[in-house]
Amino acid sequence: MRKRRGFTLIEVVLALGIVMFVSATLYQGQRNLLRRPQVDLPTVDWYLMLHELENPDHHFAVNRISQNGGLEPGRSLRLINTETKKQYQLEFENHRIYLHHLGGGDIYFMTGVRQFHIEPNLMLTMTTLRGARFHARLLLPDLREQTNEKTPRDHPTVSH
Repeated sequence: MRKRRGFTLIEVVLALGIVMFVSATLYQGQRNLLRRPQVDLPTVDWYLMLHELENPDHHFAVNRISQNGGLEPGRSLRLINTETKKQYQLEFENHRIYLHHLGGGDIYFMTGVRQFHIEPNLMLTMTTLRGARFHARLLLPDLREQTNEKTPRDHPTVSH
């Protein structure tokens, strides 16, 4: 009996079936990757912004909630670096939240923002263009309501 060289019909069909299954899976995965647009990650951007603002290495403190620069009330926050005394402003304008150094320069934190508001108690509220809402209280020292420690206790401005 002679040995046959080559493959049987069953082996060829099985090999082609495996190749077709792997090819179809790879093709579908590639189509999904190309079809899906770049997803902006507002949740990650939100927490990164809060992390940068509250980072102790930056020495930020709240100076005031500003209404300057033509911005609506509650749309910008004046910050001061307590070490260098440089001033910054957290602003919302043109669907972006960014930190503006008053000496020049901007750091963009988020884009695609529909609404942004800052309450007097430093509660930040933000809504994206896609409708996602975020709330957080900014944990920074507040220099707006500091009392003068040198005021004598019997001074008329101090209540008893």
